[in-house]
Amino acid sequence: MRAFVLLSLFALVVLSQTTSSTEEISSSSLASETQAINSTSVEGQKLFHHVITFRYKWGVTRAQVDSVTKAYLALNDLAVRDGRKYIRIVGGKTISTEGVKDRFRNGFILTFTSADDREHFGCCEKAHQDFGNFMGQYVESKGYNVGFDFQEEGNAPWLTRTSNSSRLFHHDITFRYKDNVTQAQIDSVTQAYLSLNDKAVRNGRKYINIVGGRTISTEGVKDNFRNGFILTFKKLDDLVHFRCCEKAHQQFGDFMGQYVTSTGYNVGFDFEEQF
Repeated sequence: MRAFVLLSLFALVVLSQTTSSTEEISSSSLASETQAINSTSVEGQKLFHHVITFRYKWGVTRAQVDSVTKAYLALNDLAVRDGRKYIRIVGGKTISTEGVKDRFRNGFILTFTSADDREHFGCCEKAHQDFGNFMGQYVESKGYNVGFDFQEEGNAPWLTRTSNSSRLFHHDITFRYKDNVTQAQIDSVTQAYLSLNDKAVRNGRKYINIVGGRTISTEGVKDNFRNGFILTFKKLDDLVHFRCCEKAHQQFGDFMGQYVTSTGYNVGFDFEEQF
C-alpha cells in the first residue's frame, strides 16, 4: 500500500461549535506533558514528516475507523528495521478537512530521522503492508488517501505529547502554486509561514508551533502543491483563534495570495492527537 499523502485546513464553523464543548487545559499543566522533538537528527539531517488522511466507505462505523487508527498507531512498535524502531506516528479523529471530499475521518503524522527510513517504510515494511491489508476492507478502493511529505526547514522543534492526559491539536496543510511561481518565491512563503512561530502572540504568549518545508511528494492531490506544514496547538480555542482572528496570519495570507492559485489553493486536515 502506498503511504504518501496529504494535509488540511479546518472548517471554522465546525471548530467553533466544538470549542464550546472542549475542556480547556492550562498551559502550565501541559508544559510537563508535552515535549519538543529536536528537528535535527543524529546525522545532522532535519526530520522528515509524512502527513496522511484516509477516506472511508459509506456505512463504516466509528468503532471501525477507531480500529484503523489503533492499528496504524501500533506500527510505532511493530515497524522494526535492523533491530531498531525507526518511526514515530501520532494520529486521531479528524476535526475538520478542507480541499478534499467527504469521509476523510482520521489523520496521521509519521516522522522519520532519515530519507532512507521513510522510503523503506513506504515500500518494504511488512508491518505496514499488513496494516494496508487490514485497512483495505474499510477505505474506498480509489482515492482513499490524501497526503504530503516534507523535510523540515527552520529551527522550530516539532511538538508532541508525553502523557495520555495531555492534549495537542495538529493542523496540517499544503499550498498549491501558480504555474509560473519560482522556487525562490515558494521558499519566501515557507519562511513567512514559519516566522509566525514568533509573530503570532495571544494574551502576551506565543501559542503556536509550526514546522514545514518543500514537499518531497504528494498523493491524492493535483500538481503544484509545493510546500507543506504542521501547525500544533495546545488548545482547540487557540487553533480557532489563529484561523479567524490572528493578525499575523491574515498578513501572511495577503502576502501568499500573489503566488497561490485563486481557487483550490490549499488541502489539509486537523486532528486531535491520540495515544
